[in-house]
Amino acid sequence: METHAWYMQLVATVAEAQDWNLTAEEQTELAKLVAYYSQQSAVDKQPKLSDMIINLWHDYPTVQRALDPHHPQHEEAQYQLYQQINHCLKQIHVFGVDALYLDERSPDLCAYADLTQKLSQFRFEARLSTYIYQVTWRAVLQWRRSTNALKRGGAGFNRQQAYVAAQQVYYLSQPQQQHDLLLEDMLVAPDPAVDDLVEVRQLKREISHVVVSMHDDPLYAVAQRLWHELLFEQTNISALAETEGLAAGALFNLRSRIGRRCRDVVERWCVGVDE
Repeated sequence: METHAWYMQLVATVAEAQDWNLTAEEQTELAKLVAYYSQQSAVDKQPKLSDMIINLWHDYPTVQRALDPHHPQHEEAQYQLYQQINHCLKQIHVFGVDALYLDERSPDLCAYADLTQKLSQFRFEARLSTYIYQVTWRAVLQWRRSTNALKRGGAGFNRQQAYVAAQQVYYLSQPQQQHDLLLEDMLVAPDPAVDDLVEVRQLKREISHVVVSMHDDPLYAVAQRLWHELLFEQTNISALAETEGLAAGALFNLRSRIGRRCRDVVERWCVGVDE
């Protein structure tokens, strides 16, 4: 059984090789973490402890910020995780797929939900970026299997409805085009009747319920505040993003994710209006 002094010496050796200038407190804390996580590993899969020390040094603070909802940088850390998933999807070349089949089961959302659910079990046997890539790859495989089933005419899939819905479906960092319409532009005539306004008000209530349920979204708090502006108002998203301390692309992505989540609600509303 390795002693605390043994772990301290190991950390000191790795720190010197990596040219880290650790304080005594940092060295002690890192030694405790290595001792703890090495004991959590499976007996037949003991990690290389020098690698685990490096992984802990680089990734432990990020993981803790993402896990602690009271940490002042909690939302920022969660958004960083989502951005890493986004980067992995680019590496896997997911962006070239048929956008017709992107929905709330798309791999960015599924990978993020899986990652946040299992992050507390991460044992630092690999770099966090490697773990995120593995989670994302599993989500992509699952999504591709589901997509292929739909393309073969799986049960419950209506191509005409999917095509109509796809007009307002965007994926991750895909920029909005000038001809893209807001929901307000799509659903309300220039001089709406009173009945039309009542119908739209009901639609907005249903959309608000959907947005409240988006607990797995990395910008959940922002979505609660800004969903109406993003979907129904002629908002300068770049200026709004600056006010929120976000990149403009982050808000464009958020608007796309809200649109995907609300797609079924809007489809049902459109069918009701036609009837």
